[in-house]
This record gives sequence, C-alpha cells and structure tokens, in this order.
Amino acid sequence: MKQVFLLLGGVIGLILIIGVLNKYPNEAGQALSNPTSYANKTIQTTLGDKKSIKIGEIELIVEIADEEAERAQGLSGRKSLAENEGMLFVFGGKDVKPAFWMKDMLMPIDIIWINDRKVAQIDKDIQPPDEGTPDRSLPLIIPDGLIDYVLEVSAGFSDKNKLENGVSIDLTNVEKSASP
Repeated sequence: MKQVFLLLGGVIGLILIIGVLNKYPNEAGQALSNPTSYANKTIQTTLGDKKSIKIGEIELIVEIADEEAERAQGLSGRKSLAENEGMLFVFGGKDVKPAFWMKDMLMPIDIIWINDRKVAQIDKDIQPPDEGTPDRSLPLIIPDGLIDYVLEVSAGFSDKNKLENGVSIDLTNVEKSASP
C-alpha cells in the first residue's frame, strides 16, 4: 500500500513539473540552466533592492528606486510602510531637481530631500489625493534647491525622530552598490 502512494505521489509530482515546464517554458529554462542566478533574481524581484542607511543615529531599511520605472511607481498603491522603512530615489547624477506627485498614493508620507549626504529639506505629512482626483489636478512637490537623493518615509517619521536640515546621512551601502 505504501508503495502505491509513493508511486502515485511521484506521478503527480511529474505531472506538476511537466505542467510548469509547458506553461512557463522561458522561466523553466532559465531556472534549469542556472538555478542559483534564477533564485537570486526571483528573490530580488520579490523583495526589491533593499539597503540600510542611517540618518543621524537612526537606521532605516530602504527600497532602492534607481531606474526610471521604479521612480515613476514609487510608493504608489502601497497602504503602509514599517516604522523604519522607506524608499530611496537614486538618480543618474548629482544636483537634480526632480518633481514628485502623489499619483495613486494611499498613505501620507514625509519627503526628505538629500544633498551632499545631508538633509536639505523636509516636506512633512503630504496627504494622498482624494479618490478620483484627475492626474492634471495633482500638485507637484519640488525641492527648493538641487538634491542628490530623495527619501520617502511614513508621515510623522521626521517629527518623531526630530529630523532637521543638516542632519548627516550615511549612504555607504547605497553608494557601494551603485559602483561597478
């Protein structure tokens, strides 16, 4: 009886594997040809590119948005962030003046503008738009001066941690990953 169940289990497993190979041939081929690389890519896609940074003495785990599509998506559609998490927007160069908006945002945030590894400006408690607000009616949020990075965190983070302009930011983990 035990052998029948083992045989049946083996047949079911084989059918599942064949089904996956037929339904997702490209993914299956990549996974079979280089399992380690495929697993790392899958983990990266699932978890996002996360790094730790420090603002003063506060450690944050940040998701890195360093490609145009990632920066355009930002935190849109998310309902919350953990207390010490955020999204760090990395641009192609230094001294930029990007415009942000709250398209499809579901939660209020603080935007921390960073220049030369220091807090340059903080826009606090930026509220999500009312449901149904047309894109053309969304205000643009622009820093007063040139910046190098933008950090988005949950609203209230800046006040809770007494952040102010001039506080140093350790981006060592981010900058190491950006270099070839």
